Amino acid sequence: NSGSFTADACVPIFARFVYMRNKATKQLTLTWLHELSEKLIGAPILEFLHLFLGGIFAMVADPNIAIRQSALAFLQSVLPKLLVNNKAFEDEGASMKVDFDKILQSLVTTMEHPDPFVRKVAMYWMSRIVKAHMGDPLDKKTGIDGETGI
Repeated sequence: NSGSFTADACVPIFARFVYMRNKATKQLTLTWLHELSEKLIGAPILEFLHLFLGGIFAMVADPNIAIRQSALAFLQSVLPKLLVNNKAFEDEGASMKVDFDKILQSLVTTMEHPDPFVRKVAMYWMSRIVKAHMGDPLDKKTGIDGETGI
């Protein structure tokens, strides 16, 4: 035991616990994920976000108010980190790569959730991420292909 800690060694384990039904397990997992998200330098949890994002969104509809509030608090703390337009997040050679395709796929799936509030939060996330990383083509008066015109 060298006493070192790496997020890539433990975050996937927490991703499994997010989908368990036990209230205490959900609460503990949310607490750990929130702490890891806030305390680790460089936000390495973002690299694994797609693994457990659907489970966190499902917790937004949990019957237990403490779990719902914790899930929303986690989502509110993570979203601003995803909105930073950092090319290093998407570069293949980067030490930490955020897979926005998988995150967006998870959000699309979440938009089919039976709870309307969960769907609304997922749509909000989708709109914020797309706007932050794609910009508004109408503001630039360019089309999809980058050419002038609409």
